[in-house]
Amino acid sequence: MTPQTLQNIQLDSNPFIPSYFENLDRTINGFYKSNLTVVGGRPCMGVRSFVLTMACKQVWAGKRVACFFMTLVNNILAQRVSRIYEHYNHSMTERSPLFYCDHRLNIDSLRKEIERLRNENQIDIVYVESVQGIELSNMADNVNHESCAIKLLWQLSRDFNIPVVVTSTLSRAPESREAPYEVGLSDLRGSSLIEAYADTVLLLSRPEYYNVTEELVTGMSLKNSANVYVEKNSNGPKAMIRLKYGNNVFSLFP
Repeated sequence: MTPQTLQNIQLDSNPFIPSYFENLDRTINGFYKSNLTVVGGRPCMGVRSFVLTMACKQVWAGKRVACFFMTLVNNILAQRVSRIYEHYNHSMTERSPLFYCDHRLNIDSLRKEIERLRNENQIDIVYVESVQGIELSNMADNVNHESCAIKLLWQLSRDFNIPVVVTSTLSRAPESREAPYEVGLSDLRGSSLIEAYADTVLLLSRPEYYNVTEELVTGMSLKNSANVYVEKNSNGPKAMIRLKYGNNVFSLFP
């Protein structure tokens, strides 16, 4: 590739896609084109519901969204999306530029499908579930799967100049702590390469799942809440964002 001078680089007037959770966007400034975001959590923390809620919000704003949820078949997805639409008083009959694939893809097939959707439908953002579930070809036995997948997804986001959001599971380490709902970067599987290549890392936790229903110091209720820990942020500081969670839908607290 021929080096460019700064004067020759054309600035993008709209370089990011908002999550449409205002308090989160104030911290991460949305999802920038060519950036990779990892959303992690233990089972039952609502990771899939969180990314689906963001995807629906983006669709309502006129964005074209592609979702590759290899473990969520069409009829289950329709139920999940219908619940989100109903919660936010949207109709399923609305025009919805949401493109969906529910069959397992290897990284090469994923790249080809994203390229096709980008060329034919000008998609704005891609969601992939999950980094552990992506099939890799020609991977040496001594290579960490998560590390290799993250590097390839990062390259994909750069090549297509599109935000890629991928989910990831956490290790069991948080469950052995006195406060298991407090999670960090080191809890991600393949955390060293994820920390190196991901532009943004969001980790989800629900204190109520661990029978913690109020804050120890303030006494504030934690019922129906989820903590979104911004553990890596290329566009600002680390932070903790609290969202409302219920019936597999995320929303802002009133």
